[in-house]
Amino acid sequence: MAKQLYWENVEVGGEVTPLSKIATTRMLVKWAGASGDFNPLHYDAAFAAIQGVGSPIVHGALKRQWLVQLMTDWMGEQGTLKKFSCSYRAMDWPRKMATPMTPEDGETWQCKGKVAKKYVEGGQHCVDCDIWIENGKGEVTTPGTATVILPSRDTPTVMLPTRDVSKSKIPMITIMPPQQPIPYAGPRRKGKVSSRTRRARPAPPGVSTIRGL
Repeated sequence: MAKQLYWENVEVGGEVTPLSKIATTRMLVKWAGASGDFNPLHYDAAFAAIQGVGSPIVHGALKRQWLVQLMTDWMGEQGTLKKFSCSYRAMDWPRKMATPMTPEDGETWQCKGKVAKKYVEGGQHCVDCDIWIENGKGEVTTPGTATVILPSRDTPTVMLPTRDVSKSKIPMITIMPPQQPIPYAGPRRKGKVSSRTRRARPAPPGVSTIRGL
C-alpha cells in the first residue's frame, strides 16, 4: 500500500509517481469483454489493415483507465479524484503474444504527470496536474489533466465535492389516494348483448343460491 500523500507535501512542478504499462493483444481481448467494446479495430488484423492502421490498436478507453490509475495510486486512499479528462492524439499498437501467457518483446508505455497548481477552494485542498502517456519512443499519445483533493495535515478529513440540491432537477412524485376495487362482473359473452335484463327467479325455501352447496 502506497504511503498517504498530503497536500503540504506537494510542490508545483513536482512529479506524479510514474506508472508503467504493457499492452498485449491478450489484454485487448480481456478489455473488450469487460467493457463491451468489440470494435474489430482492436482485435481483427484484416479489418485493421483495411482501415489503414496496419494492425489492431489499443483501446482509447483502456489508456484512459491507465491515467486514472496513475492518479488514484498517487493520491492515496484518502484522496479524491475530482476532475479528469484526456484526449487520444495518436494510436498505440499492442505487443503480440509469444506464448499463451507471455508477450513478445516490445515497447512499454509510461504514464506520467506533473503538478501544475495547488490551492484551497471551498475548504478543499486541491491539486491540478498535467498528465500524459508516452509510448516506447517517448512520444506523447494521450495527454490529459486531472484535479485531486488531498487530505491536509491540519484537517486530515477530506471534504468531498457537494452540489446545490435546490438547483437540481428532481422529478415530482404525485401520491394518488387509494381507489375502491371494481367488482368483478364475470366474463363477457361474445355476440350481441340483449338490452333486456333477465330477472333471477327466487330460490325455493331451504335451497342455497350458491352453486355447489
